[in-house]
Amino acid sequence: MKKTLLLPILLLLLSTSAQSQNLIDPTKSVMLYTDEDFKPVQIFGKANDQNYTMGFGLGFSSQWLHKSWVLFPNEIISSLFIRKDKKQDTDIVRLSPSLTLNGTAFTPLDLRRRDAVIGDRPYAFLLTLSTKELFLNTDKKSLITTEFSYGLMGTKIGQWVQTKIHHMIKDTANTPIPMGWDNQISKGGEPTFLYSLKYEKLLSSVKLAEIKNLFELKYGVEAMIGYYTGVAGNLGIRFGLLDPANWYKGTSQLNNQHGITKATPRSHIEAYVFANARPMYKIYNELLNGGFRSSVYTLSFDEVQQASVEWNFGIGLAFPGKRNNTFAVNWMLNAGRTSELNTAFSRSHQWGTINLTYNFGG
Repeated sequence: MKKTLLLPILLLLLSTSAQSQNLIDPTKSVMLYTDEDFKPVQIFGKANDQNYTMGFGLGFSSQWLHKSWVLFPNEIISSLFIRKDKKQDTDIVRLSPSLTLNGTAFTPLDLRRRDAVIGDRPYAFLLTLSTKELFLNTDKKSLITTEFSYGLMGTKIGQWVQTKIHHMIKDTANTPIPMGWDNQISKGGEPTFLYSLKYEKLLSSVKLAEIKNLFELKYGVEAMIGYYTGVAGNLGIRFGLLDPANWYKGTSQLNNQHGITKATPRSHIEAYVFANARPMYKIYNELLNGGFRSSVYTLSFDEVQQASVEWNFGIGLAFPGKRNNTFAVNWMLNAGRTSELNTAFSRSHQWGTINLTYNFGG
């Protein structure tokens, strides 16, 4: 199935100017996360290790990545949308780029069946190597994020991990051994990719001179092309003991959980609750519609719900150390997505997420 390539106009709508900056984020970070739809990772909602059955990732951020070939595709494509004028702008901070290895797996509702469950979602596993570039405007309180991911569909990693977990749980009544992975999308392997461009803006007031804020509100818009092709928005809030300099740091999977700015000589402890809502419209989803390689079973475009909404809420903590070193924990007590299926199997699904990040070298 040929991929839909209909987003150049949408990407151009998001294009903006990022002047060449003389502020470079010196920090480095290491990051780790896990998504699981079983307890105790997911605290609220039904948890049975099906649908979006798992996600995992680890990575790091460092200015060293600018010397590596792995960032090259991201920088080349992004140069089409982000203009870098010769005039220096000290309001722009080029945060340390990141490199992460991620895995994500999906299954149908009935794990006992060996054949494809017609009308339900296919088995799918996606392995990605993702690169991110981040441009923070400290004056306008905005953030531009570009991402390029090298992807591989159809490996046996998802089957192996899910099967091992179910063997360890030893509860075949509620978490049966998955039997249908031979029907997964692009079985045997198929390369794929994703490019996304995102703009975020802080809506609430922030005073960097203050030690703490109590409330934070921001929004974002995003366009993406590749194994997910479509557009998305985001509205996020945090409430609690907040370091005002950290407004741009995300609370979801490896999402900007790194970097400091020269405007904040010291970091402060954070303890907060957060919530996010993310409406999406996808005109193509390779994990449902399949790719170029023939698959045993895929869904047609008519069987896929293009519009959906993701949500999450949870708690976060950040502990500063010496020389701006910081350890941060974000725990999504519940995350979910409305149904992506336009069939009799239509249903939402939920999961939980734990993110760990350590920043150092500032």
